[in-house]
Amino acid sequence: MSVLRAVTFVFLGVCGICVSLYAIHVEEMAKVPGYVASCDFGKFASCSRVLSSEYSHFLRWAGAVPRNHPLDVSNAVLGVMFYVLIVLFPLIPGRGKRLGYLLMCTLSLAFSVFLAYILYFILVDFCAVCVSTYVLNTLIFLAVLREYRSPPTAPKAKKKAT
Repeated sequence: MSVLRAVTFVFLGVCGICVSLYAIHVEEMAKVPGYVASCDFGKFASCSRVLSSEYSHFLRWAGAVPRNHPLDVSNAVLGVMFYVLIVLFPLIPGRGKRLGYLLMCTLSLAFSVFLAYILYFILVDFCAVCVSTYVLNTLIFLAVLREYRSPPTAPKAKKKAT
């Protein structure tokens, strides 16, 4: 993997971590009466309303875990875990990781499309934080796809001491 590609993964992963941490902050602060998030632009666009909706805890909403279960975490917490794995991508050796990351990023892209559908058609709202993660997930998917399609690089030979 080239240095530029490695930096791309780290940059996108760190951006995702920051956006997800902000989403966690907004979700927690939305419980405080009178709190207005900086991403709340009015009735048509309220990330605090979206991030505190039932859809913000996908595992619970899907019936996979009950409320207050240790795995009943917000989508933003799942996002932090995903983006940490993206930051680690350049550090993991071996070609086999490419397929695993491609599958993981394909799932994240499908999940983003699903959440975008919910945002637009069900919640009828706009969430700048959410859309930011959709864009990041798309860029990460494209970067992983490019890395997956690239030929493997041979390990550099060590120079012999003379």
